[in-house]
Amino acid sequence: CYYFIVRTQIFLNCFVYLYFSLYESDMLNFNSEIVCISEGPLAGVYASKRKYTDYSKTIDDLNVIKSLSTPEDPVLILSNETWEYLYIDRPFAMYSAFYLSAGFEPLKQYYDMNPEKVPKYIYIGVKNKITSEEMELKKMFRCKKTTLSNGILLTVKD
Repeated sequence: CYYFIVRTQIFLNCFVYLYFSLYESDMLNFNSEIVCISEGPLAGVYASKRKYTDYSKTIDDLNVIKSLSTPEDPVLILSNETWEYLYIDRPFAMYSAFYLSAGFEPLKQYYDMNPEKVPKYIYIGVKNKITSEEMELKKMFRCKKTTLSNGILLTVKD
């Protein structure tokens, strides 16, 4: 039973990866330019020029956060891209690397139980289109907003 679950999970992960890598991208358009990613967790992966540009801008944004933060500063990334936490190498300010938009009540409860996880920096990628959640975060924390190349950085004021 355990091996069946593991194999099923691996199959589903591969299916989801292929779906978003091929079907949801320009990779099936044979006229589009294909580029090899050279940095970050996806180094060596081939992607469409559009995906590569988006990935590079996100890497640039995360480099800004890395330069501002210390290795101990919790960072909240509102994104479904789990590789962003791998790249930034900072403590999660969330109960999961995969962001599920379940409202902010679970997040508030998490911070009540884990006050050391309250974020110092919050990154919202532009492609996530999370304007209402940005407003909710501004209510939850006193934040300074900075617009980056591919997202928004909210710096939590003490």
